[in-house]
Amino acid sequence: MFKIIIILIVTAFLPVDVFTQIFVAGQTTGGNIIHNDFSDINLSAFSWGTQDDVSLDLNGDNSDDIYFWTQWIYYSHSGYESANAGANPFDGVEVSTMPDNPSWIRKHATGDLIDRSLNWSPDNGIFYCISSSGSSGSFGGSGFMAYRICDYDTIYGWIRLDRGIVMGPSDLSIYELAYMVNYTGYNPIDIKSLIDLIRISDQTMILDIPDGFGHDQYLLYCYDHCGRIVFNGNPAPGINRYDLSRLQSGVYIIRIINSKGESAAIKAMF
Repeated sequence: MFKIIIILIVTAFLPVDVFTQIFVAGQTTGGNIIHNDFSDINLSAFSWGTQDDVSLDLNGDNSDDIYFWTQWIYYSHSGYESANAGANPFDGVEVSTMPDNPSWIRKHATGDLIDRSLNWSPDNGIFYCISSSGSSGSFGGSGFMAYRICDYDTIYGWIRLDRGIVMGPSDLSIYELAYMVNYTGYNPIDIKSLIDLIRISDQTMILDIPDGFGHDQYLLYCYDHCGRIVFNGNPAPGINRYDLSRLQSGVYIIRIINSKGESAAIKAMF
Protein backbone atom coordinates (compact mmCIF):
# COMPACT_ATOMS: atom_id res chain seq x y z
CA MET A 1 0.00 0.00 0.00
CA PHE A 2 2.73 2.46 0.92
CA LYS A 3 4.59 1.85 -2.31
CA ILE A 4 1.47 2.41 -4.38
CA ILE A 5 0.68 5.69 -2.64
CA ILE A 6 4.20 7.08 -3.14
CA ILE A 7 4.29 6.17 -6.82
CA LEU A 8 0.94 7.80 -7.46
CA ILE A 9 1.74 11.01 -5.61
CA VAL A 10 5.17 11.44 -7.19
CA THR A 11 3.86 10.69 -10.65
CA ALA A 12 1.01 13.16 -10.25
CA PHE A 13 3.34 16.03 -9.38
CA LEU A 14 6.16 15.48 -11.85
CA PRO A 15 7.43 18.63 -13.62
CA VAL A 16 5.23 19.88 -16.45
CA ASP A 17 7.72 19.11 -19.21
CA VAL A 18 7.53 15.32 -18.71
CA PHE A 19 3.86 15.16 -19.75
CA THR A 20 2.90 14.33 -23.32
CA GLN A 21 -0.24 15.09 -25.28
CA ILE A 22 -2.44 12.04 -25.81
CA PHE A 23 -3.48 11.32 -29.41
CA VAL A 24 -6.52 9.18 -30.27
CA ALA A 25 -8.18 7.84 -33.40
CA GLY A 26 -10.58 10.38 -34.89
CA GLN A 27 -8.98 13.38 -33.15
CA THR A 28 -8.70 16.37 -35.50
CA THR A 29 -8.08 19.34 -33.20
CA GLY A 30 -5.74 20.41 -30.42
CA GLY A 31 -2.04 20.85 -29.88
CA ASN A 32 0.08 20.03 -32.89
CA ILE A 33 -2.43 17.99 -34.89
CA ILE A 34 -2.61 18.33 -38.68
CA HIS A 35 -5.92 17.24 -40.24
CA ASN A 36 -6.15 16.46 -43.96
CA ASP A 37 -9.74 15.95 -45.14
CA PHE A 38 -8.97 15.22 -48.80
CA SER A 39 -11.38 14.17 -51.53
CA ASP A 40 -12.59 10.62 -51.00
CA ILE A 41 -10.48 7.95 -52.66
CA ASN A 42 -12.46 4.91 -53.80
CA LEU A 43 -10.47 1.88 -54.92
CA SER A 44 -12.38 -0.92 -56.62
CA ALA A 45 -11.14 -4.04 -58.39
CA PHE A 46 -14.40 -4.52 -60.27
CA SER A 47 -13.68 -7.47 -62.55
CA TRP A 48 -11.86 -10.76 -62.16
CA GLY A 49 -8.10 -10.49 -62.31
CA THR A 50 -7.97 -6.70 -61.80
CA GLN A 51 -6.28 -4.46 -59.22
CA ASP A 52 -6.79 -0.84 -58.14
CA ASP A 53 -4.26 1.06 -56.05
CA VAL A 54 -3.02 4.43 -54.80
CA SER A 55 -0.05 5.85 -52.84
CA LEU A 56 -0.46 8.52 -50.15
CA ASP A 57 1.67 11.15 -48.44
CA LEU A 58 1.05 10.73 -44.70
CA ASN A 59 2.94 13.71 -43.26
CA GLY A 60 2.70 16.52 -45.81
CA ASP A 61 6.29 16.37 -47.07
CA ASN A 62 5.23 15.75 -50.72
CA SER A 63 6.66 12.24 -50.60
CA ASP A 64 4.48 9.12 -50.66
CA ASP A 65 4.65 6.96 -47.51
CA ILE A 66 2.24 4.07 -48.08
CA TYR A 67 0.66 2.10 -50.91
CA PHE A 68 -2.98 0.91 -50.74
CA TRP A 69 -4.30 -1.79 -53.02
CA THR A 70 -7.36 -3.90 -53.81
CA GLN A 71 -7.42 -7.08 -55.85
CA TRP A 72 -10.01 -9.48 -57.24
CA ILE A 73 -8.74 -12.84 -58.47
CA TYR A 74 -10.53 -15.72 -60.21
CA TYR A 75 -9.00 -19.04 -61.27
CA SER A 76 -11.21 -20.46 -64.01
CA HIS A 77 -9.74 -23.96 -63.87
CA SER A 78 -10.69 -24.41 -60.22
CA GLY A 79 -13.46 -21.87 -59.73
CA TYR A 80 -11.58 -20.30 -56.81
CA GLU A 81 -11.98 -16.56 -56.32
CA SER A 82 -10.86 -14.01 -53.74
CA ALA A 83 -11.33 -10.29 -52.98
CA ASN A 84 -8.43 -8.80 -51.05
CA ALA A 85 -7.18 -5.39 -49.92
CA GLY A 86 -4.10 -4.25 -48.05
CA ALA A 87 -1.46 -1.62 -47.43
CA ASN A 88 2.30 -1.64 -47.99
CA PRO A 89 4.19 0.92 -45.88
CA PHE A 90 7.35 2.45 -47.34
CA ASP A 91 10.68 2.72 -45.50
CA GLY A 92 10.40 4.37 -42.09
CA VAL A 93 6.63 3.86 -41.84
CA GLU A 94 4.88 1.38 -39.54
CA VAL A 95 1.22 0.44 -39.14
CA SER A 96 -0.72 -0.87 -36.16
CA THR A 97 -1.41 -4.60 -36.49
CA MET A 98 -3.14 -7.32 -34.50
CA PRO A 99 -0.96 -8.61 -31.63
CA ASP A 100 -1.71 -12.24 -32.51
CA ASN A 101 -1.17 -11.77 -36.26
CA PRO A 102 1.16 -8.95 -37.41
CA SER A 103 0.12 -9.41 -41.05
CA TRP A 104 -3.43 -8.23 -40.22
CA ILE A 105 -3.93 -4.46 -40.01
CA ARG A 106 -5.80 -3.59 -36.82
CA LYS A 107 -9.10 -1.72 -37.02
CA HIS A 108 -9.29 1.06 -34.44
CA ALA A 109 -12.44 2.75 -33.16
CA THR A 110 -12.96 6.43 -32.40
CA GLY A 111 -11.11 7.31 -29.19
CA ASP A 112 -8.57 4.47 -29.33
CA LEU A 113 -5.20 5.62 -27.99
CA ILE A 114 -2.44 5.84 -30.61
CA ASP A 115 1.02 5.62 -29.08
CA ARG A 116 4.06 3.37 -28.74
CA SER A 117 2.09 0.72 -26.80
CA LEU A 118 0.42 -0.59 -29.97
CA ASN A 119 1.77 -3.52 -31.97
CA TRP A 120 3.70 -1.78 -34.78
CA SER A 121 4.90 -3.45 -37.96
CA PRO A 122 6.89 -2.13 -40.96
CA ASP A 123 5.73 -5.04 -43.13
CA ASN A 124 2.97 -5.28 -45.72
CA GLY A 125 -0.44 -6.08 -44.25
CA ILE A 126 -3.99 -6.92 -45.27
CA PHE A 127 -7.27 -5.34 -44.16
CA TYR A 128 -9.73 -8.06 -45.00
CA CYS A 129 -9.79 -10.91 -47.53
CA ILE A 130 -12.81 -12.97 -48.49
CA SER A 131 -12.38 -16.01 -50.71
CA SER A 132 -14.01 -19.27 -51.73
CA SER A 133 -12.31 -20.91 -48.76
CA GLY A 134 -13.36 -18.32 -46.15
CA SER A 135 -12.23 -14.95 -44.86
CA SER A 136 -9.17 -13.58 -43.06
CA GLY A 137 -8.12 -10.27 -41.58
CA SER A 138 -9.70 -8.11 -38.89
CA PHE A 139 -10.42 -4.84 -40.73
CA GLY A 140 -13.79 -5.19 -42.41
CA GLY A 141 -16.15 -2.23 -42.63
CA SER A 142 -15.46 1.29 -41.32
CA GLY A 143 -12.67 2.19 -38.92
CA PHE A 144 -9.30 3.83 -38.41
CA MET A 145 -5.84 2.56 -39.36
CA ALA A 146 -3.08 3.85 -37.06
CA TYR A 147 0.37 4.63 -38.43
CA ARG A 148 3.62 6.15 -37.31
CA ILE A 149 6.59 7.56 -39.17
CA CYS A 150 9.81 6.73 -37.36
CA ASP A 151 12.08 9.70 -37.86
CA TYR A 152 14.08 11.91 -35.52
CA ASP A 153 10.74 13.03 -34.08
CA THR A 154 8.22 10.17 -34.37
CA ILE A 155 4.92 11.18 -35.99
CA TYR A 156 1.75 9.31 -35.02
CA GLY A 157 -1.36 9.39 -37.20
CA TRP A 158 -4.60 7.76 -38.28
CA ILE A 159 -6.44 7.19 -41.55
CA ARG A 160 -10.21 6.74 -41.71
CA LEU A 161 -11.32 4.21 -44.29
CA ASP A 162 -13.90 1.57 -45.14
CA ARG A 163 -13.09 -1.92 -46.37
CA GLY A 164 -15.83 -3.76 -48.26
CA ILE A 165 -16.57 -7.29 -47.09
CA VAL A 166 -18.24 -8.83 -50.16
CA MET A 167 -16.64 -11.15 -52.66
CA GLY A 168 -16.63 -8.64 -55.49
CA PRO A 169 -15.93 -5.98 -56.46
CA SER A 170 -13.07 -5.59 -53.99
CA ASP A 171 -13.59 -2.12 -52.51
CA LEU A 172 -11.51 0.15 -50.26
CA SER A 173 -12.52 3.77 -49.56
CA ILE A 174 -10.13 6.27 -47.94
CA TYR A 175 -11.64 9.46 -46.47
CA GLU A 176 -9.27 11.52 -44.33
CA LEU A 177 -6.19 11.43 -42.12
CA ALA A 178 -4.68 13.30 -39.20
CA TYR A 179 -1.28 13.20 -37.55
CA MET A 180 0.53 14.80 -34.65
CA VAL A 181 3.77 16.64 -35.27
CA ASN A 182 6.28 16.93 -32.45
CA TYR A 183 4.47 14.27 -30.38
CA THR A 184 6.14 15.25 -27.10
CA GLY A 185 5.74 19.00 -27.58
CA TYR A 186 2.94 21.19 -26.26
CA ASN A 187 2.30 24.66 -24.97
CA PRO A 188 3.51 24.53 -21.32
CA ILE A 189 0.93 27.09 -20.18
CA ASP A 190 -1.96 25.04 -21.58
CA ILE A 191 -0.63 21.83 -20.04
CA LYS A 192 -0.12 23.38 -16.63
CA SER A 193 -3.64 24.81 -16.55
CA LEU A 194 -5.05 21.36 -17.20
CA ILE A 195 -2.63 19.36 -15.05
CA ASP A 196 -3.35 21.62 -12.09
CA LEU A 197 -6.94 20.37 -12.11
CA ILE A 198 -5.81 16.82 -11.19
CA ARG A 199 -4.61 15.63 -7.78
CA ILE A 200 -4.15 12.09 -6.46
CA SER A 201 -4.37 11.39 -2.74
CA ASP A 202 -3.98 7.81 -1.52
CA GLN A 203 -6.09 5.85 -4.05
CA THR A 204 -8.50 8.67 -4.82
CA MET A 205 -8.17 10.99 -7.80
CA ILE A 206 -9.50 14.49 -7.18
CA LEU A 207 -10.52 16.62 -10.14
CA ASP A 208 -11.20 20.26 -9.29
CA ILE A 209 -13.26 21.90 -12.05
CA PRO A 210 -13.59 25.71 -11.80
CA ASP A 211 -17.07 27.02 -10.98
CA GLY A 212 -19.07 28.44 -13.83
CA PHE A 213 -18.08 25.80 -16.41
CA GLY A 214 -20.70 23.42 -17.81
CA HIS A 215 -20.43 19.64 -17.85
CA ASP A 216 -19.48 19.69 -21.53
CA GLN A 217 -16.38 21.82 -20.95
CA TYR A 218 -14.12 18.97 -19.79
CA LEU A 219 -13.81 15.29 -20.65
CA LEU A 220 -11.96 12.73 -18.52
CA TYR A 221 -10.52 9.42 -19.76
CA CYS A 222 -8.53 6.68 -18.05
CA TYR A 223 -6.70 4.23 -20.37
CA ASP A 224 -4.90 1.00 -19.52
CA HIS A 225 -1.51 0.13 -21.04
CA CYS A 226 -3.19 -1.35 -24.14
CA GLY A 227 -5.07 1.88 -24.85
CA ARG A 228 -8.45 0.53 -23.70
CA ILE A 229 -10.73 2.98 -21.90
CA VAL A 230 -11.15 1.87 -18.27
CA PHE A 231 -13.52 4.68 -17.38
CA ASN A 232 -14.51 8.11 -18.63
CA GLY A 233 -16.83 10.93 -17.70
CA ASN A 234 -17.90 14.56 -17.85
CA PRO A 235 -16.78 16.04 -14.53
CA ALA A 236 -19.12 18.62 -13.00
CA PRO A 237 -18.01 22.03 -11.70
CA GLY A 238 -16.44 21.74 -8.25
CA ILE A 239 -14.70 18.78 -6.60
CA ASN A 240 -15.00 15.39 -8.33
CA ARG A 241 -13.60 12.27 -6.63
CA TYR A 242 -12.77 9.00 -8.40
CA ASP A 243 -11.97 5.77 -6.54
CA LEU A 244 -8.87 4.11 -8.07
CA SER A 245 -8.64 1.26 -5.55
CA ARG A 246 -10.39 -1.24 -7.84
CA LEU A 247 -7.95 -0.82 -10.74
CA GLN A 248 -5.75 -3.83 -11.37
CA SER A 249 -1.97 -3.54 -11.07
CA GLY A 250 -0.40 -1.85 -14.07
CA VAL A 251 0.22 1.45 -15.83
CA TYR A 252 -2.63 3.85 -16.56
CA ILE A 253 -2.92 7.10 -18.49
CA ILE A 254 -5.35 9.64 -17.04
CA ARG A 255 -6.27 12.26 -19.62
CA ILE A 256 -8.29 15.47 -19.39
CA ILE A 257 -9.54 17.48 -22.41
CA ASN A 258 -11.03 20.96 -22.43
CA SER A 259 -13.58 22.48 -24.83
CA LYS A 260 -10.81 23.78 -27.11
CA GLY A 261 -9.58 20.25 -27.80
CA GLU A 262 -6.45 20.82 -25.70
CA SER A 263 -5.41 17.87 -23.58
CA ALA A 264 -2.87 16.77 -21.00
CA ALA A 265 -2.25 13.55 -19.12
CA ILE A 266 -0.52 11.94 -16.19
CA LYS A 267 0.76 8.40 -15.84
CA ALA A 268 -0.27 6.40 -12.75
CA MET A 269 1.50 3.14 -11.84
CA PHE A 270 0.02 0.56 -9.48
